Amino acid sequence: MLQLSGKPAALKQYIEGKPAVMNFWAAWCSFCKEELPFFQKLHEEHPELRVVGINLQEKQSTVEQYWNDGGYTFPTLLDPQSKLKQQFDVFTQPTTFFIGANGEVVSRKDGPLNAQELEERVEELLQHVQKEKASDDAGSVVERERGGVHTEVQTSPVPPFLRSWYSGDVPHTVPLDEILSGGPSKDGIPSIDDPQFIAVEDVDFLDDDSPGVLLSINGDTRFYPFAILNWHEIVNDTVGGRPVAVTYCPLCVTAVTYSRDISEGVVEFGVSGFLYQSNLLMYDRATDSLWSQITADAVVGPLTGERLAFVRSDVARWEWVKTLAQPVKVLSTDTGYSRDYRRDPYEGYEERSDIFFPVSVEDDRLPTKAVVYGIVVNGVAKAYPKDLFQKIEMQDTVGGALISIVYDEASQSVRMRNEQTGEELIPIPAFWFSWVAVHPDTKLYE
Repeated sequence: MLQLSGKPAALKQYIEGKPAVMNFWAAWCSFCKEELPFFQKLHEEHPELRVVGINLQEKQSTVEQYWNDGGYTFPTLLDPQSKLKQQFDVFTQPTTFFIGANGEVVSRKDGPLNAQELEERVEELLQHVQKEKASDDAGSVVERERGGVHTEVQTSPVPPFLRSWYSGDVPHTVPLDEILSGGPSKDGIPSIDDPQFIAVEDVDFLDDDSPGVLLSINGDTRFYPFAILNWHEIVNDTVGGRPVAVTYCPLCVTAVTYSRDISEGVVEFGVSGFLYQSNLLMYDRATDSLWSQITADAVVGPLTGERLAFVRSDVARWEWVKTLAQPVKVLSTDTGYSRDYRRDPYEGYEERSDIFFPVSVEDDRLPTKAVVYGIVVNGVAKAYPKDLFQKIEMQDTVGGALISIVYDEASQSVRMRNEQTGEELIPIPAFWFSWVAVHPDTKLYE
């Protein structure tokens, strides 16, 4: 089986862990042409379902053109050797399977579906999933809504490596056996919890090309150099009266700022010492829940399913920051810890193609460490290579929404906006391998 890019893929990657609707189709099939828009609507309106197409033995170029022309945003896969066709005993087109979260085929339809029948089949599938959950004695799966985000959460016995953190059963949304130790123990990489700042003219430890996080809230502008964040990864701060966590994962170059105001109140975040898909797992000091730095989700622990609120910040170079008209406070090397902030502990890492820790998904559409800016709109992920930001203004469509993109060459900042809702989008800078590892269905702007 292949992705549209031609890269090998495994079906379980697209249907595992959630109920799924899988449709076998062909570009020459008139019934398929009438039916596919129903599946697109299903994909947009039911994020709790996985919707995936399987093309029946057509050329990659034909399928890709057909998919792009149709504006379909759910994944479709190629089955050039008919392995899936044989596995599922498909003898006509279209054929649709309705699959439970445990992989069981709940029902199938040989031939076309109309909108009403599809709706009825989906309702039957969702009812079946609820029965699955109710009868699961070994471990449970619950639907949790926190902060307006609907998430499927599984509960499992605590594995040995997490027994110093939790007892009994633990909620989680990521496979526990894919969490790795990054080496340091809990707080072995110390967050900065009482940050000190100096004026621009007093900075003597940065080169003009030195990058960092630039954050401005209510007229309070601060710069957090990577030279310091490399050693600490998290700064718990209050900027313009707003409690924030400025975070940076050197392994993924993901620089993201979040509000520290969560369901438990205002909290501090620390470095857990764990990684998921090579990315920093933070923890909050109120509940010890683990949070994915790149997705903003609590993925293990009592707050699993909750999501942090993004706060607008930019990655900027020191040479440009020094030119700003407004006063800028710069994070001081007076952190309370003895570190050589003139030395990069990851020197050479960005230039090498290899990574330190394994990830479960690899994608060769871009070089491993190409820098992209990623967004998720209406459940659809898309990545924008930094090298493609040549125009001052661009537009794109993601998840059915028109997105405006403004790039400022001087600051190298990227602004994105959902023109349908007026919402400002916060693009996440990341190495390509990191973004696609947590968003395996991501589309790529080309």
